[in-house]
Amino acid sequence: MGLQLARLVAICLALALAGGSALQREARPRSHGHSVCSTWGDFHYKTFDGDVFRFPGLCDYNFASDCRDSYKEFAVHLKRSQGQGGGHPQVESILLTIKDDTIYLTQQLVVVNGAMVSTPHYSSGLLIEKNEAYTKVYSRAGLSLMWNREDALMLELDSRFQNHTCGLCGDFNGLPSYSEFLSEGVTFSAIEFGNMQKINKPEVVCEDPEEVPAPESCSKHVSPSLGALRVSGWGPHLWVLSGTLLWGERGAVSSCPPPRPSCQRAECERLLTDAAFQDCQARLPLELYVQACMQDRCRCPQGGACVCSTLAEFSRQCSHAGGRPGNWRSASFCRKWPETEPVAASLGLGSPGKGSVPSPRGPQLWGAR
Repeated sequence: MGLQLARLVAICLALALAGGSALQREARPRSHGHSVCSTWGDFHYKTFDGDVFRFPGLCDYNFASDCRDSYKEFAVHLKRSQGQGGGHPQVESILLTIKDDTIYLTQQLVVVNGAMVSTPHYSSGLLIEKNEAYTKVYSRAGLSLMWNREDALMLELDSRFQNHTCGLCGDFNGLPSYSEFLSEGVTFSAIEFGNMQKINKPEVVCEDPEEVPAPESCSKHVSPSLGALRVSGWGPHLWVLSGTLLWGERGAVSSCPPPRPSCQRAECERLLTDAAFQDCQARLPLELYVQACMQDRCRCPQGGACVCSTLAEFSRQCSHAGGRPGNWRSASFCRKWPETEPVAASLGLGSPGKGSVPSPRGPQLWGAR
């Protein structure tokens, strides 16, 4: 009897462990899929399908929309600005249409169906939250949006929208470049593709950006595709930098002058492979962010702030991919003022798997730093 009882206990324990392992596997964050589109920093965009390109448009654009011929469930439009005094580019406003609801976001305002609302705001299938770091919108339609009220906007869609989207985020068909930059044998530049997403408003005059040759410092040491302004494959705070960006070891003065792009590559690689990003290396295509970092150094007038934006985007994407980036900012490197707790904590989201707040039956928005 005692032996049978022992066997029964052992079997139950084995089943419990197996079940626990299955639950752990299910709870583990999914690998980094192509359900996230983002824009950040010096006019960088990443499509749902992994294309990264630079489009310096300052008009109203279709960021991402449900473009089926039948009933369209959502549309996200945005407008960027150059920033005060030609400074660091910002996302000025966002207009979302989700089924019958219209949400208009600025740095200061949240307007729903024409009426200003306070946050958190709840309505049927919709949640809007706002804290010191981010404005977040969750919809049961299968949409999650997060905006830092500065330069960075991230949109996550449910997989049921695959092959049904259009806009700067692309068509979500799983194929980088195809349909966005290559269609029926015709190749489009990033500028041509971006200009096609413009929202035409008869009462507004807004000039399209034109093709501008890449500076020599960019074109010599940047991959050919990014030299054409894209690479295929995958606000309220004050930026405080010691002089310009502190390249090399943190706290050390830059020894890499702008005319030396080969040096810039080494420094960008060093920043993106810092110990704080150790858990990110196998999760993200590092080269895309190295290229964006180099573009920031040779194109952006506020090179330091732009590179900090790219590092912040790398951290956000790493968190979404299931990684746990460390605190890469310091008092002398990419510091924000007023200084706050790490953004992941202030978001109330945490890192994936550590008390993340679920959206209301929509995609899971990620923690970020």
